[in-house]
Amino acid sequence: MKKNYIPRGFGGFFRLISLVTSVFTLMFFTSCEEPDEIGMDLVENPLSLSTEVYEVTAYSVPEDSVPTNFSTRNLLGFFNDPVFGSTRTSIYTEFRLTADSLFLGEDPILDSVVLELYYAGYYGNYTTFQNVKVYELSENFPEPEDGAFYSTLVLEHKETPVVDIDVRPTPDDSVAVGHHTYPPHLRIRLSDDTGELGKKLIDASGTEHFYDNDAFREFFKGLYVTVDMLPPDEDGAILYFNLLRAEAYESNSTIRLYYHQEGDTISSTWSFPASESKRATNAEQFGYENAHEYLKKQIIESETSYGDSLLFLQSMAGVNVFIDFQETLESLAKEENVVINRAKLIIPVDLDFTDENYYSEEHSPPPGRLYLLKKDEDGDLAHIIDSNFGYFDGWYDEDEKEYRMNITQHFQQLLEDPGSNYGMILVIAESHSNANRVVLKGPGREENPLRLELNYINLE
Repeated sequence: MKKNYIPRGFGGFFRLISLVTSVFTLMFFTSCEEPDEIGMDLVENPLSLSTEVYEVTAYSVPEDSVPTNFSTRNLLGFFNDPVFGSTRTSIYTEFRLTADSLFLGEDPILDSVVLELYYAGYYGNYTTFQNVKVYELSENFPEPEDGAFYSTLVLEHKETPVVDIDVRPTPDDSVAVGHHTYPPHLRIRLSDDTGELGKKLIDASGTEHFYDNDAFREFFKGLYVTVDMLPPDEDGAILYFNLLRAEAYESNSTIRLYYHQEGDTISSTWSFPASESKRATNAEQFGYENAHEYLKKQIIESETSYGDSLLFLQSMAGVNVFIDFQETLESLAKEENVVINRAKLIIPVDLDFTDENYYSEEHSPPPGRLYLLKKDEDGDLAHIIDSNFGYFDGWYDEDEKEYRMNITQHFQQLLEDPGSNYGMILVIAESHSNANRVVLKGPGREENPLRLELNYINLE
């Protein structure tokens, strides 16, 4: 399992070579703060700065898993993509008591039980109907050493669903309940006065099962919420839900119990919120059976040469891109005392790869930001020093249709210590809590390829 480690900060931008003059040092630091303005004030390039474009090695690789419980969002839905194939996400979640020794009255009578999941966005065509199934868990969440629940987590659940219902998501519409209007959320009626789950909860009133949250979790382990597969001709969508909403109590994603007392017509409610409880998203890609040939060649058959043409990125433990600068490092190693003034990775989006509707501004835009991590000798991932600063970038440029990343300090470190180069991994930012995907131009393309632009000086 891959782990991310945050490296220690460095005391300065670089360990500058002693031969650099004070004038160059001032220019050097200024250029790092404003990397796009390098050389604008130079006259006839007195410091002999060189600007070169270098090829890189790049190809798509599968991601094994991502932690899914460290963000506010969990994902549910089925999405058919013409490039990446089918993806399904499902949710496991506990619920909790908001009061110990919960007592609902002398003779509570169940009216209904409703699952409320508050929307936090979506990816794809949310107007597609999806068949939602909700199961009661028969297994508690584990206690992992790192506190993470990964996208590969599978928990046992009861064989018969609590509910099996077709749903048309409405993530942009407020919901009227009685005389009140609430923010957009999915409401699923789990049971009524004859339902097994509702009877289970109402009968627990005043018993040891409602004594505290430890007892409650043993009694009611939680829910598994999933969806059926869609036919290939329906797009579908991945829906984002906020299980940790910190607004008014009634706005929390929750199980809401509706009941009344015998002989009384006044209805009461009690909620068992998902906030402060364990939760996880499970992601399935079905072996990329319906994915594009070039994608399958790279991540299934390990034929990395196909990455020269097309590269693929997908969130939720889907696909990342491996990038390496070994040939560039070997070339520069032949020169002594090279100081990097700027190292910029240019990552163009391939807009001509599919039809013009592949990227939709409303439903499925390119990811807003990409991120770059370095690998170590054990294959673990860590942040690079440049990512601590605003100049690092990685944001999608709508005008240029590309991403840019300034990796100047990291590249200088690689030059000084070539043995520390184990390649880098390009990922979609916050890939644990979104369903974004994008197709990129590979480094072997004749026009506007993925490339490394270096601005440097050779002090010899």
